[in-house]
Amino acid sequence: MKKVIYSLLVLFLASCANRVTPTGGDKDVEAPKLLESIPENKSTQFASKEIHLHFDEFITLNDLQGQFLVSPLMSKMPEVKANKREVIITLPDDLTPNSTYTLNFGKSIVDVHEANPLENFQYVFSTGDYLDSLKVEGKVVDASTVVGLKSITVLVYRKSKDTYQDSIVFRKRPDYFAKTNETGEFKIENMAAGSYQLFAVDDKNSNYVCDSSGEETLAFMDSSIVLPGDAHPELRLSNLEPASPRFLKALRLDRYSAMISFNKRIDSLVLKTLDNKSWKGTKYSTANRDTFYFYSPDTISDSLSLLMYEGDKIIDTLVQTLAPPVGVKGSISRLRINPRHSPASFGPSSPFILNANHPLQLKLDSAEVVEDSSKAIRLPLEMIDALTGYFKIDFPWQNGKKYKVTILPEAIKDIYALTNDTVKLEF
Repeated sequence: MKKVIYSLLVLFLASCANRVTPTGGDKDVEAPKLLESIPENKSTQFASKEIHLHFDEFITLNDLQGQFLVSPLMSKMPEVKANKREVIITLPDDLTPNSTYTLNFGKSIVDVHEANPLENFQYVFSTGDYLDSLKVEGKVVDASTVVGLKSITVLVYRKSKDTYQDSIVFRKRPDYFAKTNETGEFKIENMAAGSYQLFAVDDKNSNYVCDSSGEETLAFMDSSIVLPGDAHPELRLSNLEPASPRFLKALRLDRYSAMISFNKRIDSLVLKTLDNKSWKGTKYSTANRDTFYFYSPDTISDSLSLLMYEGDKIIDTLVQTLAPPVGVKGSISRLRINPRHSPASFGPSSPFILNANHPLQLKLDSAEVVEDSSKAIRLPLEMIDALTGYFKIDFPWQNGKKYKVTILPEAIKDIYALTNDTVKLEF
């Protein structure tokens, strides 16, 4: 009898030890709800450095880089962090006065437990007295299939007084932008009244500029749109190479020179002043003729303001500052000499080729060459191409020898009458 009781007691305790997972309530399918925003959403005269968004549950940020968009673009992206039930946005210091900004979070704000997204949440504020309320909505389609394209960046530029702005998409970030949804549709809200140019680009490097003509397809509208008005454009994206070259970028090299590049080869680049007269400066191109170096004809002038043609067809305008940066004296500009082709790298039968940063006057002086520790030998500097600034030193260089080459001051003079300082090279 005792054994039976003992056995029943063991079975009873074992059954008590079996734990069953509680069924709980229904699965959470609700997106986080915004309880409060500080400053208040759609504020005017906005001057805060931070924005605090308070939600009804713990949240996190998902794919912020791909989802979070700010329009118009700021000098740098705001810093966005999640902390328990709060999203904290830290803004850059240099917001544009009297402008309406839209912070679009897409689907990036999700709850912690089920990752339910708060879809298409926007925070809008104005640094002026009122919120801009106009909008553009439209669609980007494939030019061959007319099917809507997903994740295409639409770039919108406020039209200025410049006559030629076709190349603006290659060199400047937009005033407003949006990305297309799954069906190719886009919407840009809180825009100011004005005239705008629209482009659409497959922005592969996400820098809001079409700067890779071989990889990024482009669409654009032939005419501008005007707000307020009926703005429902359709842009057709094509993989075809653009029919005409477009200006990409310009760099100031020094007080006297600049470099500009295009998206394709130009065989007959013609430069004219803004009043359509021939430009008197000096230029040359690289071998593939998509990059050009410009040299101002007047050393007093601090900028290039030019019309650029391919043959008799206008390409764009170039307005490029050439003066030294603020606080730097003009005398910093000088003739610089750099080695380009050394016998140490290409063998003793090769000449020693050097290059100046400006076109050169035809007359060159000489250089001193010391082989090992022997007496210096004076050799002529021989011009290769005065326009590109290339010249050479010929000598029976030998393997296993150490050479010291010295170009004395004022041995070389450029088209601006600048001369070189002492140049000492060893190999």
